[in-house]
Amino acid sequence: MEEEISRDKVQRLCAHCQRQIQLGEDVLTLRQGVVGPRGLVPLEKPIWFCDGECAARYFSDEEIVQLPRRIP
Repeated sequence: MEEEISRDKVQRLCAHCQRQIQLGEDVLTLRQGVVGPRGLVPLEKPIWFCDGECAARYFSDEEIVQLPRRIP
């Protein structure tokens, strides 16, 4: 039972920023599949995004500049 709960939490991470997506929160998903006689037949698990900005950055080919962490 605990494995199922932890698996659900892993699936609810934003694919770009890795932020935990909480229950009841708005999300965007992307799912690859084929069209069958009864609708979409999924080929893979869906990719979750916390917002449109993360989805755009996930598919962007621009380099991301990251500054080194500062220790206060």
